[in-house]
Amino acid sequence: MNESKDSNGEFLLRAEGLLKNYHIGKKTIEVLHGVDFELGAEDFVAIHGASGAGKSTLLHVLGGLDTPDSGDVWFKGQSFRSLRGSRLSRFRNDEIGFIFQAYHLFPEFSALENVCLPGRIARHDPSRVAESATQLLELVGLKDRMDHRPYELSGGEQQRVAIARALINSPSLILADEPTGNLDSVTGKEVTALLEQLRRELSIALVLATHDLTIGDRADRVIHLVDGKIQSEAAASL
Repeated sequence: MNESKDSNGEFLLRAEGLLKNYHIGKKTIEVLHGVDFELGAEDFVAIHGASGAGKSTLLHVLGGLDTPDSGDVWFKGQSFRSLRGSRLSRFRNDEIGFIFQAYHLFPEFSALENVCLPGRIARHDPSRVAESATQLLELVGLKDRMDHRPYELSGGEQQRVAIARALINSPSLILADEPTGNLDSVTGKEVTALLEQLRRELSIALVLATHDLTIGDRADRVIHLVDGKIQSEAAASL
């Protein structure tokens, strides 16, 4: 879609012909069936679908966490198939932030330490990482909770820590997989609004997978995924 291109006429991310199957014993589970996808540098795209539609698998493939059986993903013109291994891991850590439904925080680490982790993995200067993590936790409203461990935080607070962690390496793209799935409706709306706010303020792209149709109302585009195929794609009605 041309409206997804940036000022230079290029896509931030482009995927073509994504096929993905999983093999459990003698059984083959077909998950993605020839998915094509394009994303501009500051797009907000909601991927809507029922449980089992392939939303998580699609996000994992778009983010380089999983490899398609066929097709490829290009990020800033770089093919994921040409990277592989440690090169892909470094590229992914620098360029893409992930937010998951289950938060995936380390229970033995404080909020601040959890946010710092991707920056430490990237071997950035520890003092600068800590400074950036502090600023991000303040930005997401957790100024007074930095030293708390996950079990001392509410679900909404844990997800805010996860959001800050996803932003620590100044990525170009955030991939959020059902980020409100474990939250009550009020907290879920707050987290969605926060993601939208940060996306605008930091000028980054956001792809959010959800089964909640109301979240799609905030996006630039909504993609409906059914049985591993894009059934429809349209600009959201704001």
